[in-house]
Amino acid sequence: MPTSPPKSTIHSNDFPPRHPHRLQPMERPPPISLMRQYSRFELSNGPHPSIDRPGTRIFSAGDSIVIYPEGSLEFHSTGDPILMSYWFATIKSFYIQDLRPGMTVWAEVEWLYRRSDLLPFCPSLAHTIAENKLVWSDHSSLIDVKCIKCIQPIHHTTPAHSCGSPIPTAVPFSRYSIHVNLTVDTEGTHVPSSAYLIPTHERIRSSSSVPS
Repeated sequence: MPTSPPKSTIHSNDFPPRHPHRLQPMERPPPISLMRQYSRFELSNGPHPSIDRPGTRIFSAGDSIVIYPEGSLEFHSTGDPILMSYWFATIKSFYIQDLRPGMTVWAEVEWLYRRSDLLPFCPSLAHTIAENKLVWSDHSSLIDVKCIKCIQPIHHTTPAHSCGSPIPTAVPFSRYSIHVNLTVDTEGTHVPSSAYLIPTHERIRSSSSVPS
């Protein structure tokens, strides 16, 4: 774990070309202990101007994001991609190994699971959630920031708060938090094997801790 506190912002002018609906090839990240930690990432001259600065995309720790999936997207009859066919996560920190042109910026994220993600290893929970519901998890990974499509606001609620308050089906929302048990598959990849519900305050405490 880094011995110094996270620095404020990484700046990059290198916006990579990419397929509009496909996950980018990603190298295996180096150990976190060998990288510097940041809480904010600014990508200049990107194609999606922000309010803060034209031509700049800004991502910060705590942002909920949409990630390009490994497989194919699903599309509406209009040709637009279906939002819930993307992956979702929350940013915890950013990491870099070297400050240089073309550097790889890594984002540590906590995954939000969709119903389809839960079905293979936690079907009892999957069958109780709506198509546009996401489940917070303590499963974290390092991803290349090129995999991030955009920031996506997510409606957070609890069973007690949501009674009598319907949420539009086009809005992703989260109501539950889970602890995910991981196993290593034949390719050496950590994959979820089981999960159980945890109180929301435990997820908040876990998310605010410094990653090791």
